[in-house]
Amino acid sequence: MRLNLTGDYTPISLLGIVLLVATAILYPGLSGPLLLDDTLNLNFLLPLVVEENLSFWELAASDPKVRDRVLPFASFYLQLDHYLVGNTEALKRFNLIVHLLNVVLVYVLSLLISPAGLRSRETLMLAAMVALIWAVHPQQQSTVFYVVQRMTSMSTFFVLLGCCSYCYLRRHYNASSWYQLGCLIGVVYSFVVLGGLCKQSAFLLIFYIAMLEYWLGANRLVKPLEHRTSFYLLLLAVPLSALAVVLALRFPQLDQVFITRDFTPIERLLTQTRVLCLYLYQIWIPSLGNSGLFHDDIIKSVDLLTPVTTLYSLLFLAALITLGFASRKRAPILCFAIGWYFLGHVMESTALPLEIAFEHRNYLPIFGCIFLFASVVVGLARQHRILSGMLCVVAMTVTGGIALWNSDVWSSSRNIAVNWALTKPASMRAQHNLAEYWLSEDYPYEADKVYSKISGQYPRHAMMQTVRLNLRCRLSIDTSEDIANYQRMIPGSVGHVGIAATLDKLVNEFLEGRCQSATTMDMVKIFKLYVADPAYAEPYTLSSLFFFLAKIHVFRGEADLALQNLEASVGVYPARLDVYQWQLSIAMSLKNYSLADSYLEGYERALDALPLVPSMHRERYSQLRELVKKRASVELKMGVQRG
Repeated sequence: MRLNLTGDYTPISLLGIVLLVATAILYPGLSGPLLLDDTLNLNFLLPLVVEENLSFWELAASDPKVRDRVLPFASFYLQLDHYLVGNTEALKRFNLIVHLLNVVLVYVLSLLISPAGLRSRETLMLAAMVALIWAVHPQQQSTVFYVVQRMTSMSTFFVLLGCCSYCYLRRHYNASSWYQLGCLIGVVYSFVVLGGLCKQSAFLLIFYIAMLEYWLGANRLVKPLEHRTSFYLLLLAVPLSALAVVLALRFPQLDQVFITRDFTPIERLLTQTRVLCLYLYQIWIPSLGNSGLFHDDIIKSVDLLTPVTTLYSLLFLAALITLGFASRKRAPILCFAIGWYFLGHVMESTALPLEIAFEHRNYLPIFGCIFLFASVVVGLARQHRILSGMLCVVAMTVTGGIALWNSDVWSSSRNIAVNWALTKPASMRAQHNLAEYWLSEDYPYEADKVYSKISGQYPRHAMMQTVRLNLRCRLSIDTSEDIANYQRMIPGSVGHVGIAATLDKLVNEFLEGRCQSATTMDMVKIFKLYVADPAYAEPYTLSSLFFFLAKIHVFRGEADLALQNLEASVGVYPARLDVYQWQLSIAMSLKNYSLADSYLEGYERALDALPLVPSMHRERYSQLRELVKKRASVELKMGVQRG
């Protein structure tokens, strides 16, 4: 269908209005703080770039973490100067720009796939409605305000570009020859690769293309493919086979990741049935309080009846998929929306060891639902203009109003901490975030109240119990009863991958004399209980536990026991450079230089095994080697003189 680009309603003017409204609603949230993985990823780059002066390509060539998501890390690299001066708004402004580019592509895609039979003005209104709701929907905001999720938005940019390119080519070329078919497949593969440089979810483009091919054919917007079987074989079978090989090669790594999670693969898969229903509810009925990064209050599904909503959710999703198949001829728009949603979640809502839920996973899957709603509203306008107008106004007002309120929440640390804790009372992470905010504002006793509340809600969660104990030590509160309760909590407690850093703080609080009610025997017992618990068998965590025991034995003057635990630490996790430094320090204090030489050899092997080692570590190794050599030489001379 040709669009009339003259008159009052033009594609460019409508798109401009959509972008202005979206910017006005989202811009207030750009002033908010960096959160969670934002600082982790930026701090990861800082020493390598600022201190080591590595170029980005040297960094990408040597570190698989950067190499897997090279384009987002390239943008982090270019914006490090903003991070160093605390200009977090510039970091989030980049996310907003990418999001607005995606809004443009959503608008174009809606024009390209608009149902046959719509008038030019109806097509434009449909595209504008889809683009505006997609731009400001509350489910989309974490992708803008959570800096690290530019990985999602940048990947989606290439996926949407691939969808638009495919639809344009299909509408202008019949793909009647093998050459044209090859060009279509080549375009798809190219954008999969480009999107994959941002995030692996770009692989879903092949499923989106399959859905678009169905939609274009069902609406008679294109002629049927002449080589249909070959097209789907090249589009789906080849990439899926490659994916299967990659997953098989990485399976041992995935299995290791589950050690750090508090759920099994089966539990995650079952829980995703309820999560997918939750996503649908939040998409169709957005409400205040559903936005944010903390969803650990979602109860894990142990089996189909625990909780029973798992079974209900599974039946509902099965019915929805059945409805999609049944409506593929009579109501293709419904089939398209259902298929688009489920295909968009076919990777992250499976048994992969990812977090249970995140809103940014709906970033592109939400498009099908919005396209369905907008199509119904536009179709209704022909016979019930007032009702259609009311639906449009209500949808825009509710979505825009909630989005504006959420932008205000994201705009400051206080708003985030207070609102997320208020709306997520059962979320341990939300409450922990509130306590951390009180600590940052120098209200430690308010933080202690929050931690006391969390510890009552989660009596077996080692992470939260440790954080509370740390704070009470810092405040010089009598912790004798807390220590006893803490020791009883450890066997059978819930582990957490980040507990090593928290336990390190506990050791430091004790060694600096702030845990006045704790004895060295109390601390030794605590870490021996952790070592004996299989929940803490993850290599880095277990290595850290042995390291903490060694520190306590050094404090007690028990060098031999300290060395035994340090050897156990590097035996579990050989890359612990700090442990080798402690070994050398103790060996030199014992004047056992042959032992020190053996530790130097282990230190050197660890340095050589690491893919990327900052020069400060090699300099430290060289300094220690020279120090051992000098002291050994001095000791030898003194021995000769005594002889």
